[in-house]
Amino acid sequence: MRAALSDKPDPASLSFVRLAANPVYNAQLRTTCVATMLEGGHAVNALPQLATAKVNCRIMPGEPIEGVKATLEKVLDDDQIKVTQMEQAVLSAPSALHEEIMGAIGKLSKEFWPTAVILPTHERGAQPTAAICAMRVFRPTAIPVSPATSTTSAPTARTSASP
Repeated sequence: MRAALSDKPDPASLSFVRLAANPVYNAQLRTTCVATMLEGGHAVNALPQLATAKVNCRIMPGEPIEGVKATLEKVLDDDQIKVTQMEQAVLSAPSALHEEIMGAIGKLSKEFWPTAVILPTHERGAQPTAAICAMRVFRPTAIPVSPATSTTSAPTARTSASP
């Protein structure tokens, strides 16, 4: 687990590979990019002369924007395709785990679920997490959660709340 949780996880490590095999965790372990808007052509029965794709990337903290652009260019491998950054990226550091919040969660969890494990996680979804964190807004929280794939008998309390 230390390999997967380190600042620069080794993708070849066994824990990283095992977590990446699960679709629930796979997208949380690395930067992901997906084409969200495609445009091309002027008629249903004609080949397009020009096509564009807008790609949204969720970039892991600490990963340089230039590196993501270089990876996209390498994967596309076509000098006729131009990769252009459309907007200025909104970057933020990972949220701090403040003792005031984590202590309260720990205290209540021990009271109601004495064997629960407190596991801070990253919530995936459509919210612009970096922008929200930069504004110091709380992230969504879910307590308690006991995943069906869990191999432990203890319930799990998950939280991603932090100011």
